[in-house]
Amino acid sequence: MIAGRGYAALVHVLIWNNKPMGWDYQLRNEPIFNFVYEHRRQCRLFQGDSGFGADVIPVAGAMLGNVLIQAQANAQFRVGYHVPDDFGAILLRGFGNLPLPRDPASAAKTPKLGDSLFARAAGTAGARNLTLDGITFHAAPM
Repeated sequence: MIAGRGYAALVHVLIWNNKPMGWDYQLRNEPIFNFVYEHRRQCRLFQGDSGFGADVIPVAGAMLGNVLIQAQANAQFRVGYHVPDDFGAILLRGFGNLPLPRDPASAAKTPKLGDSLFARAAGTAGARNLTLDGITFHAAPM
C-alpha cells in the first residue's frame, strides 16, 4: 500500500496519476432516460415441404435520450431444418425486452425439433454515450 492511503491510491499510481482528488471531484448524480425503438421483420426466403428453409430478418433501431443517442441496423440470415417462426437471435442488452413469438398461438404449440445456422451483420452510428461523454445536466469537475 501507499503509506496508509489504501487501494484507491494504488490504482492511481498504477495509471500514473498519483493525485486522487476525493469526493468533491466525483461526477454528480443525475436522472437518466432513454427512448428505444426497434423494428424487426421476418422475410421467409423459402420453406420446403421437407422442413428445410431459410429466412432473413432485417432489424433497424434507434435510441434517444441522455444515456445513448444512436442508430443501428443489422440483418440475420438463417438456414436449416424447421427454422423457427420467430424474430431470430437477439443481443442481450440493458434496454428493451426479448421479442415475442410471431404468432401468440404458436407459442402454445409443441415446438418441432430442428437445427439451423445463422449469420449476422450489424452497424451502429452513435452521437452520444453517457459512459464515454460524461454527465448531461451538470458541469463535470476538472
